[in-house]
Amino acid sequence: MGLTLKQCSQMAGGQSESTTRYYRNKFEEYFQVTSGEGRNRRYPEKETVSLLVFISKLYKDGLESQQVKEALEKRYAPVATTDLVTLSVFREELDKKDTAILELREELANVKETLLRVVDSFRSAERRDREIMEAIYARYKQQDNTD
Repeated sequence: MGLTLKQCSQMAGGQSESTTRYYRNKFEEYFQVTSGEGRNRRYPEKETVSLLVFISKLYKDGLESQQVKEALEKRYAPVATTDLVTLSVFREELDKKDTAILELREELANVKETLLRVVDSFRSAERRDREIMEAIYARYKQQDNTD
């Protein structure tokens, strides 16, 4: 499941949580998130603790942030900017939307079919009404001629 940043901080020699958060924010591309968002994010134990110890040592040795970044670039590969959890959640949402789209297409096809039947019914009724009106008119004319 992973550890919170606070837990990783404690395992990395007990540095303060605020220092750990500073490191995480400053060098975010090297911190892998295994799950969660915001303060509920979880990090892989080994990789995160090792990274925190390395960054802390570089700062204790007197390196500036740019030099720490250069050292990180040599030793660690940046984590993909979109973590797997976010990608997984996005994929699930996309699948749900795809399913909803398919259902809507099916429903739309049913509505179209029903509408075509209604139009056919109206046309039939219109033809029937026209025939009735013509028959009534013919009778009226016939009665008018006999009178």
